Amino acid sequence: MWSVGAAAALLVVVGIANAYRTANLRRANEVLAQGLAATRSNDWAKAVESLNRLQSEWPNTAPGRLGSLVAAQLELREKRFDQAQAKITTAERGSALSPYLEQQLLLARALTLEGTAQYDEAAKYAERAANLTGPYTAPSLYEAARLFLRAGNEARARELVDKLQREHASAPESTWTKFLLPAEAPSGSAPSA
Repeated sequence: MWSVGAAAALLVVVGIANAYRTANLRRANEVLAQGLAATRSNDWAKAVESLNRLQSEWPNTAPGRLGSLVAAQLELREKRFDQAQAKITTAERGSALSPYLEQQLLLARALTLEGTAQYDEAAKYAERAANLTGPYTAPSLYEAARLFLRAGNEARARELVDKLQREHASAPESTWTKFLLPAEAPSGSAPSA
C-alpha cells in the first residue's frame, strides 16, 4: 500500500516539475520573440533590454543561448567588442548548437577578435566556422580568407579563396574575392618593384 502511495507522490512531483519547466521555457520563448521583433523593427534599445533579460534569467536554455548570440551580434554592430565577447561566451555554454548556429557563433567570435586586432586568432575561428556544413560556409570561407590576409598570411588566404571559388562558385562571396587579394603576376613576368 505504501509503495503505491509513494509512486503516486513521485508522479505528482515529476508532473509539477515538468509543468514548471515547460512554463518557464514558454516565458523564455516569449521574451526571445520580443527581442527579435524589436531587432526587426530597429528598436535596438528594446531589443537589447529583452535579450539581456533573456540572457540573465534563462542563460542555459535554448532561447537564452540564442538570445545571447543575437545580443552579441548587436554589440558587434555597435563595436562593443568586450560586451560581445561576454555574450558569445554565454551562448557557448551548454549542449551543442545546431550547425548553422554554431557557424554564426564562431563567426561572431571571429569578428569580435578582429575588433580587438587579434587577426590570426580571428581567422582561425572563421576557418572553424567554414569547416562546418551549413548555410554560412561561403561567408565563413570569405571571412577566414580576409582575416588571414589581415594577419599577414596571404598564402593561406589564397588557399581559402581558391576553395571558396571552387566549392561555392555561385555564392556572392566568391565574386567578392576579386577585391580581396592582389592580382598575381602572370607567369614569366618580373615582379614589380
